[in-house]
Amino acid sequence: MELKEALVERDTYASKKHIPWSKIAEKHGVVRLTLTRTWRGQTRSREEEKLVKSIEELTARHIPSTREMIANFASASWVTRFINKYSIYLISQYLTGMDADRYNADPYAKYELYFNLLQRKVTEYKINAEHTYTMDEKGFMIGVTLRTKHVFSRRMWEKKEVKASLREGNRAWVTLIACVCGDGSALPPGLLYESANNTIQSRWVEEIKPGALLGLNRSLIASLSRKLKESTAYLSLTATASM
Repeated sequence: MELKEALVERDTYASKKHIPWSKIAEKHGVVRLTLTRTWRGQTRSREEEKLVKSIEELTARHIPSTREMIANFASASWVTRFINKYSIYLISQYLTGMDADRYNADPYAKYELYFNLLQRKVTEYKINAEHTYTMDEKGFMIGVTLRTKHVFSRRMWEKKEVKASLREGNRAWVTLIACVCGDGSALPPGLLYESANNTIQSRWVEEIKPGALLGLNRSLIASLSRKLKESTAYLSLTATASM
């Protein structure tokens, strides 16, 4: 009880440089060294709790902290000890960035309209699974790491509330196109390189097996791109009209 009262009195001093530790310890009948060590330990815990709260707030704002950011508070090795100490609240995981354009084009309402329309058409025309294909593309840069390790609020991570940090989407990508059938089969994947015919580098395609198809037709790619945009616009217009 005396130690607690001594700590309360210590907190009444605004200045950290002129604290009469001996006077406070003698007044409350405690050992001066015990008083100072206890106060420093409590201060450290309070500061760490503030840091935990800051990390949780940054996670909620979709600006997850990196280990380098946290290391600014102490040292690189301290970060690991800190995360382990507060593992019930924090978790460190790798996160892949999301293009700003993709983020802006991904509202829930659009997905709901699209899949409601799709389900109605499948039912209306009695389309079987083996006649249904889905195609998607994935852009990436060769030799560039897109994953970084961040520290998150464990509660938000486990509830899948952690959002990817945004990055600018104004870079040239190598594009992978995948096509999967509703019955579980798949077409061979395709790769699109943003390059003129005579600038394709051999190391880009050295792993392609004999017998694979390799096309370098610009007009074909432009035509496919135009048709894809037209079909996307049609689906969007139809979904809007059905509201």
